[in-house]
Amino acid sequence: MINAVERLFNRDYVLLTGTSNTPLAQEAAAILKKPLYSCNRGDFADGQQNIQIPENVRGKNVYIIQPSYSRDNPQYSAWESLLITNAAHEAHAEQVRRIDTCMKDMRADKKDAPRVPLAGKLHAQALELAGATTLVTFDLHNEALQNAFSRCRWDNVYTSVCLIPEIERWNPRNLMIASPDAGGGKRAQKIRDILAERGKVQVADRVAIAHKTRDFSAKDKSTTQILTDDFAGMDLLIVDDILNTGGTIAAAVEGFMKRRARSVSAMFAHGFWVDGAFEIMGDAPLERIYVTNTLPQPEEAVADPRVKVISVAPLVAGVIDRMQRDRSISKDFILQSKKRGQEFLKPLYAPSILGRIRGLFDRLV
Repeated sequence: MINAVERLFNRDYVLLTGTSNTPLAQEAAAILKKPLYSCNRGDFADGQQNIQIPENVRGKNVYIIQPSYSRDNPQYSAWESLLITNAAHEAHAEQVRRIDTCMKDMRADKKDAPRVPLAGKLHAQALELAGATTLVTFDLHNEALQNAFSRCRWDNVYTSVCLIPEIERWNPRNLMIASPDAGGGKRAQKIRDILAERGKVQVADRVAIAHKTRDFSAKDKSTTQILTDDFAGMDLLIVDDILNTGGTIAAAVEGFMKRRARSVSAMFAHGFWVDGAFEIMGDAPLERIYVTNTLPQPEEAVADPRVKVISVAPLVAGVIDRMQRDRSISKDFILQSKKRGQEFLKPLYAPSILGRIRGLFDRLV
């Protein structure tokens, strides 16, 4: 009973960030109206990294807003994330909660060839060993990777709650959702169903799916075939979680346009833009490109007038707010249907008076 009362009145928490995506962390902190602390770096002359948290975190919940991947230095970002996590753990934080907007090695989630490592599993276990009590990921490539943890709790949320309102503002005349490969078919179908139920955009009953084969000996090169037939007069929106080299998307766009699509656009959760992606995507006849800021987007991408960067800061802030209040994340931020007129993303939880009384009672007992 005493511990419950202490938890009720000690609701303070600390926001930390590293160097991978400071602007996103600052934007989320502004929504939460909380100070954001950047960890002090005192790297040694031989390159060894050193981290110090500039604020007392003893007995507090710590939220670390930091992708463990970055385009410029992915190995440093992953290690920096582990060091910040361990520093908070060793400083006796009550809870160490990692908000990993783009998880490193999330594509290395299975043994698809002999003698290859399970890098995603290794990264997850290292994070648990560092002292993380909760991990929140954004659009994890394969949610089965959540099985890598034995103690750390893991939530996966979807940037689609930020992207779907943009589709509705675009309001194409005859929209069809498409997937660049069979693996993304379920994601595309879910987004189609949500758009149809909300009723703000006219969307086709079916989802277009392309068939992709990948040649790892040719540096991740893929070939694409269109499995469905005719798209005359349709505005296609290709939905994918990762924009890597852009080769898969460019091939899918070419195939859809050959089958008489009126226009093709694309929507991504994570924009990596590697290995000539600017040139490949620049040559692709895409009308619009939506991408979020789970990673800082390069200047070359932002300069493209077709590219619109959508901030996930409201989603980051909303997840932190719900976790701190012991409220459901899945109710608001897991990809699910939202009816017409219902606000899709409310960053800060605003309980009714009855809800506050009920929450007070739940914590006391």
